[in-house]
Amino acid sequence: MAKSQKKPVKKAEFKGYFNCNLLAADELVFEAWAVAQTIQLTDFEPLCNNGYKISFSWDEYHQGVSAALYCRDAKMDWAGYTLTAWAADIETAIKLLFYKHFVMSGEVWDVAPNQPERTHSTYG
Repeated sequence: MAKSQKKPVKKAEFKGYFNCNLLAADELVFEAWAVAQTIQLTDFEPLCNNGYKISFSWDEYHQGVSAALYCRDAKMDWAGYTLTAWAADIETAIKLLFYKHFVMSGEVWDVAPNQPERTHSTYG
């Protein structure tokens, strides 16, 4: 009897980074938003179920934690792009990543080429 083979899901190849950085004025808005937020493992489930890969690592350059959200679903317009956030601690980095994805971008990444990068010294 022949085994049925499941067709592999097409995954996106890395294309670059989605630049969604806080302006100086955004920092206070983020900090006020973050106070009311709690992070639970179940908060990651919808992201994983919708084709995102989530990772965390120590960022030597910024001397803090980097959190990244990579879109693996080839059906999305922003497939292959990564959204990052960094902060002094993992909890703040995760909250900032969620803030950028859910609040700033409204879960839709505008990945216009040659988008200027905005930087700020406290968060990124």
